[in-house]
Amino acid sequence: MKRFVSFFLMIYVGVLPALAQAKPEVIPPGNWAKVEALARGADISVRLLSGDRLRGEFLDLGIDAISIREDAQERLFPRKGVAEIQLFGVARRSHRNLVLGTVTGALGGMLLSVGLYQSRIGMTNLGVEAAAMGAIGAGAGAGIGCLVDRAHQGSEVIYRAPAKR
Repeated sequence: MKRFVSFFLMIYVGVLPALAQAKPEVIPPGNWAKVEALARGADISVRLLSGDRLRGEFLDLGIDAISIREDAQERLFPRKGVAEIQLFGVARRSHRNLVLGTVTGALGGMLLSVGLYQSRIGMTNLGVEAAAMGAIGAGAGAGIGCLVDRAHQGSEVIYRAPAKR
């Protein structure tokens, strides 16, 4: 029993955090493609080369400028003066909570079956019951983790100006 618990605890504490790390998305400097794909009304923040940051609603994209509405006022910023554009309200693409929920649920189900087996409450074959309870727990944990992942919304940098040489 101790070996069983220590094995899964070692996997849960030692291996799982390394697998669940979110990989940052690298934005190539000067790539304007994600800005061109913005939907009208998107909540964005524009940081200018001067250091000022303005947040507002995306209105339009011209040939060399971006237009946003900030405080009921339309503002136009030339592309050459924009240092960074950030999009808000983006669902995170990390599956960290899904993975954590699956492993936690599976481990919890297996440990519950071991506890029930030791207390002799209607359990006769530990291997089969542990696998079944682990699968049920993994499914429940995955469902909860998926819901938590969908609930988290963050921001994403969609444009970064190329570095000056």
